[in-house]
Amino acid sequence: MQYRTEYDTLGPVKVPAGKYWGAQTQRSIENFNIGTPASMPAELIHAYGYVKKAAAMVNHKLGVLSEEKKEWISRVCDEIIAGELDDQQQGREGAGPDRQAAPQVRERADQGQGKQQDGE
Repeated sequence: MQYRTEYDTLGPVKVPAGKYWGAQTQRSIENFNIGTPASMPAELIHAYGYVKKAAAMVNHKLGVLSEEKKEWISRVCDEIIAGELDDQQQGREGAGPDRQAAPQVRERADQGQGKQQDGE
């Protein structure tokens, strides 16, 4: 299996290369055997798509986010809202919905712009 390395305040952690989640969700999978995969309601994750999209629009309007980044983030958020990335959800209680949505947006937007995930 291919992995990429993600980092958080605890240091590096290996994440499966084909997944969009980040370090904290991976740590949840490894360390908190509570809940089942995808036990968080998908609607809650979809709602965060709206929140992240609105934040991108506001940050663009304030001049702190480029048009290009706003567009990529908005596209990914539309995918989250439509449920197109539901297979990327772990939904375990150790990682909240925002901790799942944020890395999804970043990883998917990077992929859309042609950036490759790091594979080890």
